[in-house]
Amino acid sequence: MTPTEVAAEGNGRLQEYAETRRALAALRARIREDSDAMRQISQSVRRNKTVLNVPKRIGTFGETLEDYRSTRARCAELYELLMDLGMAAAIRDLSDFPRY
Repeated sequence: MTPTEVAAEGNGRLQEYAETRRALAALRARIREDSDAMRQISQSVRRNKTVLNVPKRIGTFGETLEDYRSTRARCAELYELLMDLGMAAAIRDLSDFPRY
């Protein structure tokens, strides 16, 4: 590959990495919300209170968790690829994203 091709490949992968990190952040937020809802339901049950409002998406929590795991794995793969392409400086520019 020519340096230009490597740069183009790296930029494309960097964009994919950034998008994947955003998806991961959204999944984390959803897991946090679902966990909070489940905790509230659990507290109500322990106090023998009637549970009046159960979010429908609680039933899909396992799917959300699996999506999170696969998205996180994809981020790790992209991170390694970007490091191999010498894009460490560009990765550091994504300061709003935690590192692996």
